[in-house]
Amino acid sequence: MSRILLGSDYYPEGWDDNLIDSDIAKMKECGFNVVRIAEFAWKKMEPSEGNYSFDWLHTIVDKMHAAGIYVILGTPTATPPRWFSKKYPEALSLTKDGIRTSHGGRRHCCSNNPDYIRYSMNIVEKLAKEFGKDKGVIGWQIDNEIYHFPPGCCCEHCVEAFHNHLIKKYGSIDAVNEKWNLNLFSQAYDEFDDIPAAVSAWHNPHIILEWNLSHEESHIRFVHMQAEIIKKYSSYPIGTDVMPLGGFDYRDLNANLDVVQLNHYRTDFMAVALWMDYLRKFSKRPFWTTETQACWNGSTAPGHALQDEGFIYMNTWLSIMLGGEANLYWLWRTHWAGHEIMHGAVLDTSGRYTYANGEIKKAASEFNKVKDFLPDYKVESDTALLFTSLNWNIKLSQEINRGLTDNTGLVEKFYKSLLYSGIHPDVIDAKEELDKYKLVFTPTAYTLDEHNFPERITNWVKNGGVWVTGPMTDIRTSIGSKYKTSPYGFIEDLTKSELSYILPDDEGRIILENEEKYNVKAGLVYELFENSDFVPLLTVKQGHSALVGKCAAYIKQVGKGYVVMLGTLPEDAELFRIIKKAAKLSNSKIYDVDEGLMITRRVYDDDVLYIVASVGGKEGEYRFEGEYKDIIYGDIYKNSIKLKPYELHILRKVN
Repeated sequence: MSRILLGSDYYPEGWDDNLIDSDIAKMKECGFNVVRIAEFAWKKMEPSEGNYSFDWLHTIVDKMHAAGIYVILGTPTATPPRWFSKKYPEALSLTKDGIRTSHGGRRHCCSNNPDYIRYSMNIVEKLAKEFGKDKGVIGWQIDNEIYHFPPGCCCEHCVEAFHNHLIKKYGSIDAVNEKWNLNLFSQAYDEFDDIPAAVSAWHNPHIILEWNLSHEESHIRFVHMQAEIIKKYSSYPIGTDVMPLGGFDYRDLNANLDVVQLNHYRTDFMAVALWMDYLRKFSKRPFWTTETQACWNGSTAPGHALQDEGFIYMNTWLSIMLGGEANLYWLWRTHWAGHEIMHGAVLDTSGRYTYANGEIKKAASEFNKVKDFLPDYKVESDTALLFTSLNWNIKLSQEINRGLTDNTGLVEKFYKSLLYSGIHPDVIDAKEELDKYKLVFTPTAYTLDEHNFPERITNWVKNGGVWVTGPMTDIRTSIGSKYKTSPYGFIEDLTKSELSYILPDDEGRIILENEEKYNVKAGLVYELFENSDFVPLLTVKQGHSALVGKCAAYIKQVGKGYVVMLGTLPEDAELFRIIKKAAKLSNSKIYDVDEGLMITRRVYDDDVLYIVASVGGKEGEYRFEGEYKDIIYGDIYKNSIKLKPYELHILRKVN
């Protein structure tokens, strides 16, 4: 079996059986060695209740295996058949307006409904028994893109799960009333059953937060139940494919699984890379990209135009470059009718290759040259960027800042700013160990009250780490409330620097200057400090007289390390300057690259490879000392390498 998997998602249930052999032949022409199948095929597996049909699926798996193509088998629980929803109409999700979701899409049933759960676990068990030891199967995908899309289902089972979540977390109704400040608006409840679903009212933000967290728990429980069943019959790796949506605790979701699976369709590769750098750490096994575009996205109309030459090639390499071991396109052949009829694919409906075929084959050829060793080289960075699902959910429950729909926007901005500055960070959650990092960024981490993070980062800073914090960090508790005795949870205690004001300004009413006396534009928020024993980076030059002279960003030594407080969001050039200043303080690695290039460091024992890619789709140069050899094509580069748009090289230092 190849250690780098390339293939597509395949839907033979929608086509004539006589196409399978020709499809396999063309897959081999493309260099494919894996397909994902059956994640929407419940009706074909169980045409009527209790009557099962797996012969068609065995035929496909056997033919694929004979051709050297492995199968990732999907559990079909995202698409329960019509006979089920007719028998159990109450299993269909209930909208916030009290309307039952109609049969006809996917993920249309409630993950808390006992009938849906029972029938789902039954088909999963039948499938696992049938294929658990099949040599043509390489792994399992549970469900498809499971997520609750707030507010999610509002049925009685979801409300009951919500109440159980609150009882477990808070213990008593008095604790809920006190912690949520429910004396306001006469909101206080007498018992847990009085608390409604977080819909159809101007609700307290804490009830919205807990409602969303309860749904998250329900979906995780639904996935884990399936995993436990599959494990009884199969030793092949199990995962569940996720979209880049921050409301899931992906560490918890993947805790009982074997492989992280990601679906992505964005055309901004730096934004996609953030998610790969984040999700990669939640499994010991390299992650799988189980869906991505083969040319363009779409549904009943194309989602965007065709991309520039090299885009599909780079999209194919992106997962492998960032530590994954699989890339599957959605989909093999464009549908001839039905949902997503205009989504691009490897083949068009008539079976002809689409324009990206040459780029797919180029990537496949290069994978063959590195497949035996590249997976041994792990992605390493000495810089980390914090992103947590709890902060995403807090942002969804209370806006905090206008203009930010969720806190990913600012985390993404910092991630890209780090890349533009020549730093490729890991993206971590609050539970990740900090000792392997020299430099940590925590933008819009509204709460840090997770996994003992305050104590751990305090010790890390005092032992020599450099922490760039803010803006809007440590300003909420883990349930989204403010701290009563300080604007921060612990940052003031750590730095001994007291906040004077925290105030909004996204209209340019405040002008800052940096320590070199250059004017600096900033925005979003201003956390302003009285000058004390720190090194000021940004100071208010113009604005309200009460603010002039106050500090909006500073560096403070704490023990052997430093805290760099960013109390505002400065313009790009100034943010890059502060990033590089922090990197110099921490002695973190900075690569000398033009904007749009990304350097990924891969390490195996004492050997280091550098994957250099123009992910931004424009020409750029990487400058370095000495000579490096391209391990795919053998070329030698001295002191620099120039890349064309969407070009990639894997370099090893010669001397």
